[in-house]
Amino acid sequence: MLVIRPEQLDAFREDRERHFHRRLTALLRRLLGDGYEVTEEIVAWGIARARVHGVRSETAIADFTGLVVQLGGDFDQHALVRSILSDDRLTPNERVDALFARLTFDDWKEVFESSDGLSG
Repeated sequence: MLVIRPEQLDAFREDRERHFHRRLTALLRRLLGDGYEVTEEIVAWGIARARVHGVRSETAIADFTGLVVQLGGDFDQHALVRSILSDDRLTPNERVDALFARLTFDDWKEVFESSDGLSG
């Protein structure tokens, strides 16, 4: 019988995580173009911040990380964003979608202008 040891599972998880980081970095560079600094460190920060909020799906993590790149590493501290990210009626992944559904252009502008401008 084949037995997979916990260390082997950890190695698979780490490899999958590295691959996700690389794919997301490449995707954001392609989608956002030269106007934004997309580094592996900023992407790692965005992924970590998404997970702090309980976000687990790769799509929602990618969306959240894109916001980190565009708005700054502290965008999730803005009151409007915080109110959505703490809405217990939604799952964490749904909360990321709700950011796009609920915030207006003027709201996003306010979030951007209040950001520290740092992405990580």
